[in-house]
Amino acid sequence: MNISKYKYMVCVVVALTFQASADLVALDDKSLGEATGEGLGFALENFVLNSDNADLSVTGITSSTGVPVDIKWTSLYIMGEGSEEGSINTGADIGSYLNPYSIRTARGSMGLDPSDPDYNSDYNQIGNDLALLEFATDSYQSDLQNSAIFGQFSFYQGCVWGEPGCNNLADVGANGIAVQNISAEIDELNSQRTAIDNRYSLLLSELETEISSYYEGPILTQEAIVDVEQGDYDNAVSDLNTEYNQMKSAYDDFLAIRPSADCEIGRSCTGLNGSSCPTIGGGACRDARDAYNNEQGQWETQSDFTKDEYNNLIGARQTLDTIKNDTDEFPVAGVSYIEAVEDVDKFKQLCGYEDSFASCSNGLIARKETSKSGIESASIALATGQGRRNGLDVGASFEFKVNAVAENGSSSTRTDYLDIDMKGVFVDGSSLRLWSAQDEVNGGSEVNGELRLNLFIKKLGINVCDPQVCGGDEDLKAASTLNLDNLFVNLNLGYGEIQPLRFSATADGNFELELSKLNPAATGVDPNDKVAMQDFYDTYYAESPKSSIYIGDVRIGSGSEASLGSVTVDGLRAQYLKVTSRDL
Repeated sequence: MNISKYKYMVCVVVALTFQASADLVALDDKSLGEATGEGLGFALENFVLNSDNADLSVTGITSSTGVPVDIKWTSLYIMGEGSEEGSINTGADIGSYLNPYSIRTARGSMGLDPSDPDYNSDYNQIGNDLALLEFATDSYQSDLQNSAIFGQFSFYQGCVWGEPGCNNLADVGANGIAVQNISAEIDELNSQRTAIDNRYSLLLSELETEISSYYEGPILTQEAIVDVEQGDYDNAVSDLNTEYNQMKSAYDDFLAIRPSADCEIGRSCTGLNGSSCPTIGGGACRDARDAYNNEQGQWETQSDFTKDEYNNLIGARQTLDTIKNDTDEFPVAGVSYIEAVEDVDKFKQLCGYEDSFASCSNGLIARKETSKSGIESASIALATGQGRRNGLDVGASFEFKVNAVAENGSSSTRTDYLDIDMKGVFVDGSSLRLWSAQDEVNGGSEVNGELRLNLFIKKLGINVCDPQVCGGDEDLKAASTLNLDNLFVNLNLGYGEIQPLRFSATADGNFELELSKLNPAATGVDPNDKVAMQDFYDTYYAESPKSSIYIGDVRIGSGSEASLGSVTVDGLRAQYLKVTSRDL
């Protein structure tokens, strides 16, 4: 990276998590014994970073054909909210004395009794024999200042709070728009749960037993029949292909002798369809024709047989579908096997692993109820005149010079542009925890960790238009800009020693990040104990943090038809993930 000019101004306030005196003095043994060692807290006050037309470039990157790709980093800014895309040097507060960013060491709590003074529920999936290093952003107890809650409030409010048309105090409060919208969503989820509850008079575990018994009985029996029919059909298709190839070979041999023959492959060749042979000297022609007709007859017979096998397969599959959807044969009155399976899956999604259909203390409904509580609290705070703190404005723009190839094969240099502007960026409540663990594959030690990312952006714009073309044309600029309002990402990767996030390097020097498979042994569970394993998975799915993505509005262009709607991904959990860098 070449930098000819780089301008910044920053005022730093370092805040420790313990009280500091004006003078440095030696601590006696009693004072040292009372030190709690929370770690180091820090904050940046009135922070402004602005490249201010600096010349930044990235070199050394080539295309797939080996041609250099020139990248110019034309602008970069990190400022306080209200900077008007970096045009006004607005100071930002990153953390504060009371809510600092922090670096601390801690010890895991797995294996400790909750009454133990060293127990910390934040680290209860990491063994107490492990020390960890934690990097954490600022955190807030207030639901209004907590961006994980305020991001959801903004999503359900349906607009960017504070923008014109989205600052009416009559729209917030205990019965504000956001509260009404999430309440309606919860009501719909509860109606789905009630419908499931009304269909059954038995417990969830009893229904699962009936499902398993029915599957192991008529369904498995019919699936075995389907497998046999599938095998018969596959064999018939294979034989049909063989017959066709033999028929085509005989057909080609016949045409080589009698090029004027007018019969089509797959049909019998006779004198009536233009395939006659000379009366004198036509012996070889007739022999070749007879050979083809013989192969054609065998292929036709095999075709009919293959059709019969196909019909047998379709009939077996239809019988299987009938068994799965039969409400009379399934032992629970009024529902089919398929409906029962779908109801069980849906109920677990809505309510978690409750045994009674009337109970619902976990799952999606419980998470929505928790979200509603926070949203209502934030909405009430706004209605009483409390203000929401400002975030960051972050932006960068790039120019890419690449080779473009036209349809006629000619090449030329093309310049592409990328401009990213983020208004109101918050990352509070995020953390990265790291610890050392045994590398069970390669030996030695490796770095394991957990990532908790909360990212809330009020407005995100990604523009790809040439600034010289779109600079003075707002409509053209809007047409080439992807806008996201109220983007909230809650990403959770890693779950202590049960499912650590592993950081390593490959033999050729590339970085590797792997979210490992679940490790029941970390909690002392015997993988051969079915009951213990079921309890382990039930606990994991109920307690492990889930990820979510909310986007209030996605737009391209301007006007009433520019909106593409909202996006919601809730309850996402990665079972396995592996990312490896590659040389460019």
